[in-house]
Amino acid sequence: MVQFSDGLMETRYFWHDGQQVVYEEVSGLTEPYRYVWGNGIDEALLRFGNGDIWYLDNQLGGVMALTNDAGQLIERYGYDECGAVTVYDATGQQIDMTNYDNRYLFTGREYNWHTGLYHYRARTYHPYLGRFLSRDPSRGVIDPRYVLTPTLPNRPLRPARERAKTRSTRVTIRMEIGAQGSHHA
Repeated sequence: MVQFSDGLMETRYFWHDGQQVVYEEVSGLTEPYRYVWGNGIDEALLRFGNGDIWYLDNQLGGVMALTNDAGQLIERYGYDECGAVTVYDATGQQIDMTNYDNRYLFTGREYNWHTGLYHYRARTYHPYLGRFLSRDPSRGVIDPRYVLTPTLPNRPLRPARERAKTRSTRVTIRMEIGAQGSHHA
């Protein structure tokens, strides 16, 4: 059970098939949600329960809109370069949050409307900072011969929108080719 600062208390139970939620119970709802997924791991297609919704996504896998069973657009989403979401109702009016309890948004990942954070399986992502809130748990397992190295020095943390306006980034890809199992400096 989670209690939010606005007094809302909510309990959610999730059943997974591998990495995907296939069944979800939410306190206060009369029937559970059941999800149908596409070929991509984060490609939500359909949610049954409490008014079925169809997901329409973009080339990045981000959910751009929801439709009902009749194919009518019921909600639309816009994102900035770091995934901060803007929500629009069926008439195109901007609204504060989803009217359809939709949790799947930018790149198809789960979004928490109360915290404003995305769940990326092993890490939490903050779209207004444009950063993950923890280190990559796979760090150190990645082959060191394939490293992305930013050419700019580290700078103080600033909101992503400000960074995007003032920074151009060049990335150098360093790849060493040698006999398998050998390491060249």
